[in-house]
Amino acid sequence: MTYSILTIGVGNQSIQNFISNLQKNKVQAVIDIRSKPYSRYRPDFNRKALEQHLLASKIGYKFQGDKLGGLPNNPELQTNGEPDYNKIRKTISYQQGLDYLEKGIEFNCRMALLCACSDYTKCHRYNLVGMDLERKGYEVIHIQRNGELTQDRRLF
Repeated sequence: MTYSILTIGVGNQSIQNFISNLQKNKVQAVIDIRSKPYSRYRPDFNRKALEQHLLASKIGYKFQGDKLGGLPNNPELQTNGEPDYNKIRKTISYQQGLDYLEKGIEFNCRMALLCACSDYTKCHRYNLVGMDLERKGYEVIHIQRNGELTQDRRLF
């Protein structure tokens, strides 16, 4: 049996479209992996507001950006001022975040990893977390803005 996890980006979509896409894909829980779950321009996606919107739609919410976020505050996890994914991967907190996801996946919880980027190929949910989950044998599937699913298979 192959286990999978979904990903979704906020981009510039409305909260209604976002929730509709989650419902269309039978998402049970959103795992927020944004380092800073705040948007000046999209207040519905601020951590507390988003959690309330999701709960009202009977979708769970869990913040994991402190473990799985792609913009670490620690300068030791950066190279030339940019996040260094290889350094992030080696941290205990990141590994704990992956373990959390694996447990959810293996208990058949239909989860979607949330980040701000609309284009998953330019986002850490694909280039960091998604890559590591794929290396462990999980399928990573991306929910597009129109609600359709895309699976990008890479060769390692």
